[in-house]
Amino acid sequence: MNAAKGRLRGVRVNIAWDAFPVMGIPLDPVRGVLLDDANSTAAMRMLAKMGLTLDTWAFHHQIQNVAAAAQRVPNLTVILDHVGSPIGGVGPYAGKEKDVFKDWEAVIRAAAKVPNLVVKLGGLGMQFISPQLFKRTPAPTSEDLAKAWRPYFEVCIAAFGANRCMFESNFPPDAATAPYGTMWNAFKRVAAKASESERTALFSGTAKRVYRL
Repeated sequence: MNAAKGRLRGVRVNIAWDAFPVMGIPLDPVRGVLLDDANSTAAMRMLAKMGLTLDTWAFHHQIQNVAAAAQRVPNLTVILDHVGSPIGGVGPYAGKEKDVFKDWEAVIRAAAKVPNLVVKLGGLGMQFISPQLFKRTPAPTSEDLAKAWRPYFEVCIAAFGANRCMFESNFPPDAATAPYGTMWNAFKRVAAKASESERTALFSGTAKRVYRL
């Protein structure tokens, strides 16, 4: 915090783990992090005491772990990155996209009941989430992205409310699916029918509040 001269806002922890190497490479996070563990809870309480936030990256079948951890430390703001990364169309999940979406939606709606949990809308351009769009030729348009990603974003916004959702870029990983501008235009299409106050929250307000910008 001293080195950052007031710019540090929080830390990020990766708990994304699956028996199948969904990203083409093995991920090796500390699998016990954020589970019902005294050390994790103590660390989260320390973050809250210091006025910092906790960003988390987890796969869809781990969202309940993030929500449970957030519930144990109610004065800490916990951010679920990449809408909880629903795995689609790879390895054992191939052909099970509808089932994964159903499972993901159920845990997202349950997680939204934890008031100190916030969700980032983005990160869907990675291969293991949107394989049909990844490195496609020609590259998908903003209309294509909005059509593919709208169901995920709308579920999150309906469950959490715009004041606990924020659009994110996840660049450079998502660059393999679409250019930066194309992706943000897709976000604008998804939010086009939202009210002015909701759009402000989604595109800036929630981030300003959560990260004290």
